[in-house]
Amino acid sequence: MSTTDSQFATIFLACSREKLVGEYWPASRRALSHVVEQVWWRPNSASTASQSVLHLNGNVTQWLVTAFNKSEDKRDRPAEFAAEGGSRCPVARDPWRHNRRGEKTLQRLTAEELLAPYEFRDTI
Repeated sequence: MSTTDSQFATIFLACSREKLVGEYWPASRRALSHVVEQVWWRPNSASTASQSVLHLNGNVTQWLVTAFNKSEDKRDRPAEFAAEGGSRCPVARDPWRHNRRGEKTLQRLTAEELLAPYEFRDTI
């Protein structure tokens, strides 16, 4: 018996929900909750841990939330890497806000939507 595209999409969505929502994002939240202030420390002028969080949130928003909700892509990748902030910055107060939007999108997404054609904006 072969797996159809729809069956594969259903399995993929279930696995994505289990791993992303059930394991990876909660583990990341727990890890960062202990170092919110330190996440903005810069070992050099080019990087902070917060930039990685901002970039991951940008990926979730662009490739999951925006794409599957068919909303306007307003991602500003250069701002993700230029951000400075400390506790006043929204990402420091709520670093996983975009992942919650991603979680809602992932929870309601159907196999048919996953298999539909989408156009993505090239951000490079």
